[in-house]
Amino acid sequence: DPENFKSLLFYLGLLTVKGPEKDKLRLEIPNETVRRLYYDYIEKAYRETGIFNLDLDRYGDLMTGMAYDGKWKPLLEFITGRMKESMSLRDLITGEKSIQAFLNVYLGLTNLYIIHVERELNKGYADIVMEPFIARYEGIKYSYILEIKYIKAGVAPKDEQVRRLKSQAEEQLRSYSIDKKYRKIIGKTDPIKIVLVFSGHELIDMTDVNE
Repeated sequence: DPENFKSLLFYLGLLTVKGPEKDKLRLEIPNETVRRLYYDYIEKAYRETGIFNLDLDRYGDLMTGMAYDGKWKPLLEFITGRMKESMSLRDLITGEKSIQAFLNVYLGLTNLYIIHVERELNKGYADIVMEPFIARYEGIKYSYILEIKYIKAGVAPKDEQVRRLKSQAEEQLRSYSIDKKYRKIIGKTDPIKIVLVFSGHELIDMTDVNE
């Protein structure tokens, strides 16, 4: 039961009350320590159950390349490739929110970035914002915003639906990237805006957006 599960997370201290939002109560992860402990637990659970095996050494090298050299494609291909290969995950990945949660967990394993999901930017909500942890790692050169689009399984990469979704995502990312609060948290790093289009569980298009 989703309501019972949320109550359990609150009782365990994994969620706290942020405040009212419209006719509901908004909950959030209380701090970065809990966030990292939480995602570490999920990652270990995945490894122990064999649902998703991740080479953390390889992951670390690719994440370093993403943060310091702007080489973002290898890491995203690595993560989404494992997603595609894992037969056990196919029934779990049923839409944009599932994919967003999956990426959130595995991007959150690094210490180089603070990961924000549905971050409010310029009167919209960015799917995933990778805020560089500049206070600890001053040499980070790149920051990222990811916008995820999802269509049903079996749609070809050159389908008109894909073109329309990409165009929509590009406009959203350009809008997010000029938000004053966002420009402040990324410091002097170079922002890279990325569109990810999934057909079912499979990544069919991955593009960076120019200014």
